[in-house]
Amino acid sequence: MKLRGSPKLRIPSLVAAVEKNLSGPNPLNGSALSLKHGVSATTIADVISQDLEGKVRKKCRVHARRCSREKNRNPFRQTRSINQ
Repeated sequence: MKLRGSPKLRIPSLVAAVEKNLSGPNPLNGSALSLKHGVSATTIADVISQDLEGKVRKKCRVHARRCSREKNRNPFRQTRSINQ
């Protein structure tokens, strides 16, 4: 078995660049970060989890009601019960 040395791709400049990209209000996802920096998504996940001590999770859109839809809702409408 070959002993592993220090990481070849997870250099301090990459870690700093990824940290800068993740610090904003709407950070890039892992695949976009990997394309931007020219490394694999696994390397980006390792940087986030091991070097930055963060969590890697799937990014998903959140469904939110609009104010215009709130005005159109009927407050007297009853929801169906499951047994009907």
